[in-house]
Amino acid sequence: MSKLFISHSSQDDDFVRDLRAALADHGQAGWIDSRELRGGDPLWPEIRKAIDEASACAVVVSSDALQSKWVGKELRHALLVQEQRGKDKFPVIPLSLNGTKLGVLEEFFGEEPIYIPVSSEAGGVEAAMNAILVALGKRDPADVAPTPQPRAEPLEELVLELTDLKVQEQDGVRRASARARLVHEPATSGQREVASAQSWRLIAPIGPIEAGELSWYLEHYAIWPSHYFRDRARKVEESLVKWGQLLHAQAMPVAHTANVMQAWARIASQAGRRFSVHVDATLEAGAAEADVKVAKEVATELLKLPWELLHDGDSYLFQGARPTRVRRRLPNTKVLDLPVVATPIRILLVSARPEDDACGYIDHRASALPLVEAMESQHGLVKLHVLDPPTLPALRGELDRAREEKKPYHVVHFDGHGVYDRSVGLGGLCFELPEDTPKLERRRHVTVFTSDLGPLLRDYRIPLVFLEACQTAQAEESAESVASELLKVGVASVVAMSHSVLVETSRRFVAAFYDALAAGKRVGDAMLEGQRQLKDDSFRGRIFGAGELRLEDWFVPVLFQEKDDPQLFRTTPAKQTVADFRAALATRLGELPSSLSDLIPPGGII
Repeated sequence: MSKLFISHSSQDDDFVRDLRAALADHGQAGWIDSRELRGGDPLWPEIRKAIDEASACAVVVSSDALQSKWVGKELRHALLVQEQRGKDKFPVIPLSLNGTKLGVLEEFFGEEPIYIPVSSEAGGVEAAMNAILVALGKRDPADVAPTPQPRAEPLEELVLELTDLKVQEQDGVRRASARARLVHEPATSGQREVASAQSWRLIAPIGPIEAGELSWYLEHYAIWPSHYFRDRARKVEESLVKWGQLLHAQAMPVAHTANVMQAWARIASQAGRRFSVHVDATLEAGAAEADVKVAKEVATELLKLPWELLHDGDSYLFQGARPTRVRRRLPNTKVLDLPVVATPIRILLVSARPEDDACGYIDHRASALPLVEAMESQHGLVKLHVLDPPTLPALRGELDRAREEKKPYHVVHFDGHGVYDRSVGLGGLCFELPEDTPKLERRRHVTVFTSDLGPLLRDYRIPLVFLEACQTAQAEESAESVASELLKVGVASVVAMSHSVLVETSRRFVAAFYDALAAGKRVGDAMLEGQRQLKDDSFRGRIFGAGELRLEDWFVPVLFQEKDDPQLFRTTPAKQTVADFRAALATRLGELPSSLSDLIPPGGII
């Protein structure tokens, strides 16, 4: 096997470790690390022998390497070997780390060498890998320059502001209500906002009976779509349009919002459209505890409404050539700037499976599987790491490690249980108890409340949290959901599922969502792509004994977000770089079963 000798300073060990891993991913496992051979002058014959037996030499040029007598000594001998064999037979490749000039090392070359710029930043090794393989003679030259994404289209926004939250009785049913105000926020700075002429009292048009039918359809009928229940299911599907129209009438009543809607109708065709539900449960200082509790309960009920169903009488707002993205907003006084990041998207999957009485078991195969399968379709633009063990200390440690290696995670994808504890008034996620990690079964849980989890994720600047957790977006009546709590403490974007979903639903949405994100779309646009994927094809598989299953569940993924929705990824890797990512992914996953879908039935539910 051909071997590459890597000469470098001990200060560059971290970079060389990444380089070695990348070479291995591309089938270049035969390398010799000069650092592993060093121990003093008596070892020089061994190092010289290693260079003699190598097929090429790479020199990591850094400020530390320029001060290293060993690097100079190794380079001198490598050039002697090159002189004997010829440049084609023994390439010597300078790797300029973080813009370091060759300096004194340039004198060793007879003529100015062609060096390869490399970066220790996230994705730096992967970006340089094609040039390294070309220099090694392992492939022909190819275009590897990343393609800048066009800037995201300007967004015109309708904001439904809900304040003065109360419970109001209507037709004998207690419903959430709020003082409502509709505002058109133009995409162009300097243009004036247009607000509704007067506020009005919005009353939730969907009550507990309708919500119960929706839950039955999505979570029970979806599991067993027997013909005995199909009439009931069809009624729910027919009601979706009606509920969407009722929501539209409450959110945009003509009597109060005609001026806003006129301004909205005049916006440019090339501008994007967004509808935000902004719920503010803040009360005056010194408000009674009972009033605070009521305001929180009402806020939860308003956030739970299926705003994605908004229907103007002709179509759902998210449909058509000029679709409107829908999201939920909350007051956030802890807004932080988000870094612009580079592909591949790095996702940390937290798949917690405590098995005590407080947490019902969730099959790994039925929940983590859609994410893994979706990543197979991303052509290597996404890197997935599973947190092991799924404990809070392990999460903190992994986020630390990623930050130190300058490969921070872009997404934390939680797959497990979400709960609400009335005793502390907080939502949380169930992690496994650290001391139970060695156990093969009956591992206990520990609830990590959003008061601890939110600041942790915020401090590590995680741009996006994805929740596939039971009872997260769908909070209990007196609970604020985990999604909204994370948003409040400073997490920029939270994607959640309002109900439990089928494996096939999750797989389709996740694949479309991350594909759009990697292509430079905003989070809101990626949500839109995922919803379209679900709406355009309602087929969810075949259920044994029940036949074909079709389901209208496109509105289940919901977005909680702060005011801004920037592009997280602004460049697309070249085709060769994508191919390299894909090859590396195939190398890492080569021992997995050929068809993960065979592990569970298509009707499996999360």
